[in-house]
Amino acid sequence: MYKIYTDAAFNAQTKEAGIAFNAIRNGQQIKQGRYCERVLDNHEAEFQAMLMALEFLQREASTNETIMLHSDSKIVIESLDKRYVKEAQYAIWLDKILVIIDTFNLLFWKWISDKENKGADQIAREALRKKG
Repeated sequence: MYKIYTDAAFNAQTKEAGIAFNAIRNGQQIKQGRYCERVLDNHEAEFQAMLMALEFLQREASTNETIMLHSDSKIVIESLDKRYVKEAQYAIWLDKILVIIDTFNLLFWKWISDKENKGADQIAREALRKKG
């Protein structure tokens, strides 16, 4: 079973972001962060973080493995619940996410508070600071 925590750190002045996930499987952690040079806003960065985690799972996990995704982004989780997002600028990200989600048989998601997401938050902030 994979437990995946995603997050983004966004600088509104420069429009830069750090996106990240922390994957936990069998007591081992896999952490990944990436710098994004141009992002519209924090919501877009959160969608990108979720997509990055799902692309990792696509490479590493079995389609029959149980996967639990966690995000502190309400718009991302609500969009997954509805399979729809009102704002067109996020639809491209949601569409890519849904294509991958649909390949897994036992994939679930849950909104968590910022307090519960400190690991992914730290990785995202570090990616933003390092700029790559």
